[in-house]
Amino acid sequence: MSQLVEQTDEQMTETEYPFLFKGNATEYFKIWIVNIALTLLTLGVFSAWAKVRTHRYFYGNTFLDGSSFEYLANPIAILKGRIIAVLFFAVYWVATTFVPILILPVMLAFLIGFPWVITRSMLFRARNTAYRNIRFGFNGGYGEALKTFILWPILIPFTIGLIWPYIHFKQKRMLIANSEFGESGFVFNAEPKQFYQIYAIAIVMLIIIPIAFSLFAAIMAILSPESAQDASSQAVQPGYMAMIIGFLAAALMFALQYLVYVFVSTRITNLVFSSSEMGQTRLHSQLTVPAMMWIYFSNAAAIILSAGLLVPWAKIRLARYRADNTKLYATGGLDHYRVGAIHGASALGEEAGEIFDVDISI
Repeated sequence: MSQLVEQTDEQMTETEYPFLFKGNATEYFKIWIVNIALTLLTLGVFSAWAKVRTHRYFYGNTFLDGSSFEYLANPIAILKGRIIAVLFFAVYWVATTFVPILILPVMLAFLIGFPWVITRSMLFRARNTAYRNIRFGFNGGYGEALKTFILWPILIPFTIGLIWPYIHFKQKRMLIANSEFGESGFVFNAEPKQFYQIYAIAIVMLIIIPIAFSLFAAIMAILSPESAQDASSQAVQPGYMAMIIGFLAAALMFALQYLVYVFVSTRITNLVFSSSEMGQTRLHSQLTVPAMMWIYFSNAAAIILSAGLLVPWAKIRLARYRADNTKLYATGGLDHYRVGAIHGASALGEEAGEIFDVDISI
């Protein structure tokens, strides 16, 4: 009897499982430089193999409870999908560039096909991702994607953009609530108001900071000796104070946009991950805005100063920080999940999404 009680208590105890990324910049640099060289030498054909090699390295070095993730995609399937996607893009480019009368039909066809790209891309990525020999899955349908990514956004101009946080919520819910791990499905517990709170803070930043700077610039202009110059004199060349204020204004606007972007993306990431559950398993993300700002800024500076050679270091650094600040909490361990049915998934959707520069990641 006492053994049964101990087992029950153990099963009801929530255990923390931190993610661990063991990638090394030196190792990945070798993969990265070979990928670039062979892609150039083969006129892009090797890019499919390069993608698989990169994903397998990052997945294989991401550990949870002592086991790593796997990326199982076939490079040939990706190459076929990429060729078809490039052909579609070529038709789109020719039609919209040289045959203006076809712009509307082509855009309409793109909008109709976009939900299919989303669902197929998510299915392909999920079916080719595995953990402990159990694959992920995605069962989202075309109709739901059409409403979420096409019909709802139509309301954006009619609501002066105020509906965007709600649309963002519905898009994330659609992607996560239709995701699976084996036979277990994910649940998305976030609420629209949480998205509105994040965007409200961002809007306040965009309003208050420029106003504060404008007041500062006005005070500096009033105190400037140039303001006392005789108004009847001939045109005066801009002084140093005006140049300094102009430079500071440009720098401020860039910094403000950067801050708002990092703030929204970081807070949304934390919200999305921390609101995702699967049975008695839940995720938690605790990325911080200052850390993400520093990583993005220093990574960009390092890449520029190294003429691109530090791209592998930057990617490894970002992946390690994300893993170090993501945890999984499970009651009853991670060994009770079962393998689900494997559905076929074409690479065309994912490659079409990349060709048209569509971000459909969770």
